[in-house]
Amino acid sequence: MKKHCRSQESGSAYFYRFDSKLCSDGFVDKSCFEFYILRLLQRSRLYGIRLHAYCVMQKEILLVGTAVSSTAPGYLANSLDSSYSDYLNLRYSRHLRRFTGSIHQCVLLDDASVLEAQKYVETQACRKLHLEHPGTWHWSSYNANAFAGQAGKLIRHRAVKKFLRAGNGGYDRYRNWLGEGFSAARLAWLDNQLNRGSFLSANLRKKNARVA
Repeated sequence: MKKHCRSQESGSAYFYRFDSKLCSDGFVDKSCFEFYILRLLQRSRLYGIRLHAYCVMQKEILLVGTAVSSTAPGYLANSLDSSYSDYLNLRYSRHLRRFTGSIHQCVLLDDASVLEAQKYVETQACRKLHLEHPGTWHWSSYNANAFAGQAGKLIRHRAVKKFLRAGNGGYDRYRNWLGEGFSAARLAWLDNQLNRGSFLSANLRKKNARVA
């Protein structure tokens, strides 16, 4: 598995992207998505990643999480590959060995960056699949994070907790904030910054204020 990353800082929040190496769709139906997400939620904790947000799509899996070690993302991807490959091979008589082709990661150096990365992840399906609302894509953490009592196995980052507690109607504000999306310039900048395996920070945003 090819990795594009800096050395991981233990305990830092990160944006992760697992890219599919398959030419065809890796998720055949609803059951495939459900199986993968169930394993993702279970095994992220097992390998020391506090999972805050996710979006699972055919060609990429986007995550926001806090890892306790530099090896955690690779171990998680390997475990998911093994489990999901066995599942798919058994159901459809395939001979798949690996699902993940590469892992990209970007360290999120402050709470504002965590919020922006989570917004990026939970609205990605809308952009890529031309959906009207992020809640219509059932294979992301949007519905878990955007409604009270729905977090389940996710662990909300302190930045999200602060956002929700900052005033009345925290979940309404969260949903409205995600619904605003990004400007075209901001989205282009985030696409580049998050997906090149670098870092996101408040100081970096100030230097690039023209895309805010």
